[in-house]
Amino acid sequence: MKARLTKEIKRLLAVLLFGLAYLMFIRLTGLSVPCPFHLATGLYCPSCGITGMFVALARFDFADAFFHNPVIFVTLPVLLALYLAETIRYIKSGDRRLSTVSKIILSVEIVLLMIYGIIRNFG
Repeated sequence: MKARLTKEIKRLLAVLLFGLAYLMFIRLTGLSVPCPFHLATGLYCPSCGITGMFVALARFDFADAFFHNPVIFVTLPVLLALYLAETIRYIKSGDRRLSTVSKIILSVEIVLLMIYGIIRNFG
């Protein structure tokens, strides 16, 4: 159990450090990775705006974060709670498979994002 906890802490720290480095890069240069779907089609993918959302969240500008991607902004607390619950379950049991509840929540998230992707482009 201790080895799994250490592994997960290292993984989380790596993601946070990468995110912080990317945020600093964006702030210093004004450049960010463009959406390949948007570049190829001219349409917005369901997650377009997520970088702008996280940059706004780093400034505690919740209105701007909501503007960039309202669906992910609204569901982010649920997704973070789901991540935390699944990580705790993995640390305790060693089982990486998603629980049934997690699968349902993620399925609903995918459906919401697909609907949002359609509405934002054609609505």
